Amino acid sequence: MCASLVSERIRLLGPGDLPAYIRFAERLEPDDIRLRFGRLLRWTEACAREMLVSGEAYAAFDAWGEISGIVRIVDTELALIVRSDLKRHGIGLRLLDHAVRRAVERGLPELSGHFLAENHPALALAHRAGFRLEGSYGSLVELRLCLP
Repeated sequence: MCASLVSERIRLLGPGDLPAYIRFAERLEPDDIRLRFGRLLRWTEACAREMLVSGEAYAAFDAWGEISGIVRIVDTELALIVRSDLKRHGIGLRLLDHAVRRAVERGLPELSGHFLAENHPALALAHRAGFRLEGSYGSLVELRLCLP
């Protein structure tokens, strides 16, 4: 495993992280953006600013201060994305575990997420973390995790 993944730390994103957030977005493949947002979109600075102020956003940072993945909680809805070149290294699982711990600390009753049905890796990750099928709506699947 490369050194940058060994020294990852997760912390709350803030306005000072905007440049790192934009660099993170530039390293996402178009298909990963489509799988995360359900459509292709251009990740602009305005988009990044909006995502920094709505809900709680946590990022995994590597040893060089670059973002390798982000998880956001808005109300009880969870969203997660890992940099395209770093998928399948456990970053998503660590971020998901962090989000679940934060939700429990905040006293949230549950977390839910909407996934494209074709996004098998994300669905498998959510199932591994205990999320269960709540419903499906065309190409979207909703998963829910009841919290203690």
